[in-house]
Amino acid sequence: MPLTKEQVEAFEMDGFLAPIPVLEEAEVTRYRHLFDELEAELGRETASNSLTDYHFKESFIWELATHPKILDCIEALIGPDIALLSSHFFCKYGQEEKFVAWHQDVTYWALDPPLEITAWVAIDDSNPENGCMRVIPCSHHQQIVEH
Repeated sequence: MPLTKEQVEAFEMDGFLAPIPVLEEAEVTRYRHLFDELEAELGRETASNSLTDYHFKESFIWELATHPKILDCIEALIGPDIALLSSHFFCKYGQEEKFVAWHQDVTYWALDPPLEITAWVAIDDSNPENGCMRVIPCSHHQQIVEH
C-alpha cells in the first residue's frame, strides 16, 4: 500500500500523516488480544509504559513492528534503508496522574542527521477521554527544542 504523492507531500509539509489504515480489523483484534494476554501476564503497571523493545521477546510485537504495510509507508517517505531502532507500547488508560509530555521523538536517538520516523499504531480506541495522540504540525521545520 504505497502512499500517494499527495500523502508524501503532506508528510513533508506537516511532519505527520494520519490516519493511514494499515491493519485489517481481524489483525487489530488479534494484536489487541495478544497484547491483553501480555498485559495480564506482566501487570498493568509494566504494560502501561515499560514495554520497550519487547519485539525481541514477543513475536507478535516483532510482526507488528515489521508489518509490510507499515514498512511500505515508511519506505515511501525515506527510502528502502530502514532500521528498527525501538518498539514501545504506550498505554493510556484514561484519566490518570501519569501523562506523556510534549516531546520530539528524534531527541531520544542522538541521530545525525536527526531523521527518524515513528509509526504510531493504535490497537485500541484513541480518543480525548483516554489521552489520544496529538501532534504540532510543522514543528519538524524548527530546530530541536530543549526538553
